Amino acid sequence: ACQGFAALPGISRSRVTVTPLLTMGYSAKGAIRLSFLLNVVALLGAGAVPLLADDGGLEAIRSLGIGSTIAMLVVAAIVSFFTIETVLRLAQRLKTSVITYFIAGITLIAALAGLMVSS
Repeated sequence: ACQGFAALPGISRSRVTVTPLLTMGYSAKGAIRLSFLLNVVALLGAGAVPLLADDGGLEAIRSLGIGSTIAMLVVAAIVSFFTIETVLRLAQRLKTSVITYFIAGITLIAALAGLMVSS
């Protein structure tokens, strides 16, 4: 329920999820892990909206094929869970500032790669 507040500008979905979990007595590691897993659920929901809202999503599935669509979902899930584990392990070993710069670097690389592919 708290993730809905993340739609407001400047509100972090992770922060809005982790803070209540910590106040409910979860350990920091458990709260972060659950927050990441909730993000996967939120992303799946966001992906389902185009399928339910109009035929654009269904048309994409038709053009790719159901097998390719399922394969992409499986690969995305595996990469997501691998990323969650990697970030949690790094968070245990490194300072928060190092993790912040690491995640910012990954985000910039992904954004630049996306721009290069789309142009």
